[in-house]
Amino acid sequence: MIRIIAARLRHFASSVHGSMSAELVIVLPLLMAWVGMSLVFFDGYYMRVVNQKAAYTLSDLMSREIGTKIGPAYIEGMDDVFEFLTAADDASAAIRVSMVYCEDHCAADDPERKLNLDWSHSTSSAHPKLTAADLNSDYLDKIPLAMKADRQIMVETYFDFVPLFNVGLSDTINMETRVITRLRFDSFLEWDDGA
Repeated sequence: MIRIIAARLRHFASSVHGSMSAELVIVLPLLMAWVGMSLVFFDGYYMRVVNQKAAYTLSDLMSREIGTKIGPAYIEGMDDVFEFLTAADDASAAIRVSMVYCEDHCAADDPERKLNLDWSHSTSSAHPKLTAADLNSDYLDKIPLAMKADRQIMVETYFDFVPLFNVGLSDTINMETRVITRLRFDSFLEWDDGA
C-alpha cells in the first residue's frame, strides 16, 4: 500500500500537465498589482509635473504685467486658470500669490536678512494670506537673494491628488509648488482691493 501511494506521489510530482494554469494563478495577481502600482505612481508624478508647469505659467503671466492693478478678482481669475491647466475641481486646488522683497541686510551671507511683502492673497482659507512674520520665519531659505527693494512675485499652488487605487499611499496627497519670479517689465505690481 505504501509503495502504491509513493509511486502515485512520484508520478504526480513528475507530471507537467496543468502547470501553466498553476503558474497563471500564482503570477497573474502579482502582475496585476504591479501594473496597478505603476499606473498610480506614474499618474502621481504626472500630476506633480502638471502642477509645477501650471505654477510656472501663472508666475510668468504675472511677471509680465505692465501697469496692471492686481486685486482679488485678478487672483481668483488666476486660480481659474490654474484649475483649468491642472484639470482640478475648485475644492482640490488653490493658489496664494504674494509680492515679496528684501527689506534689509540683503547680502548673500548675511544672517540678519529681513524680508517683507507688499501684499498677499490666497484663494483658500486652508492657506491664509502670507504675513511678514511668516515670511521671515519660514521662507528665508526659500526666497532667492535679490537687491534691496527688488520685488519678486511668489506663486504658491496647492493641489490634492487622489490616487486611482490604494497601493499603500495615503488617500489624498497634498502637492505644493512654490515659484518665485522677478518682475520682467515693471518694478512693482500695485494691489487694489477693487481690481
